[in-house]
Amino acid sequence: MLPASVLEKFVVMQIFCMILAPLMVLVFYGGSDALMAALFPLYQGGYAIVHFFNNRLTTDGLLVVFLSMQAVFIANLFFVRRKILKTIASFMVINFLISIIILAIIKVMESRGYFDAVSGNMSVQLNDRGLFEFYSGDNALTMFVMTLRIFMGIVLPILFMIGSYRLMKTNRY
Repeated sequence: MLPASVLEKFVVMQIFCMILAPLMVLVFYGGSDALMAALFPLYQGGYAIVHFFNNRLTTDGLLVVFLSMQAVFIANLFFVRRKILKTIASFMVINFLISIIILAIIKVMESRGYFDAVSGNMSVQLNDRGLFEFYSGDNALTMFVMTLRIFMGIVLPILFMIGSYRLMKTNRY
């Protein structure tokens, strides 16, 4: 057998992380859900997995799952010992830092008077919009949230993919 290159190993790891692992979770969750519905039909009227796919599966949800998978993937390559503990701790620290940064940006926007014009009718409806639907009459908070959605949903996962490939290449996987 020929030795695999770093790119081949990276692609196989990404396929496993993006396709096979979520598929295994869905199969086991769906199987246990079907078993619960078969064993206890009085207590469970339908299948929870059908409710999940009908009501909870959105584009934003898929982008968050993609971001989470890529973040765990790069953390798995970055940390050598105690990967799960360090990954969870780093996610908590990063979440805390991002919250502080967003709060500081909103505070600066508030001190500059961005919210004075929209104080009476502040309505931010982003669930009905696509990822790249910007309108000319949007207020500053809506533009900030839309830009943050693009960064968190597209740019950051791509950066994680590039970073994990670079880690694999420099660490000689």
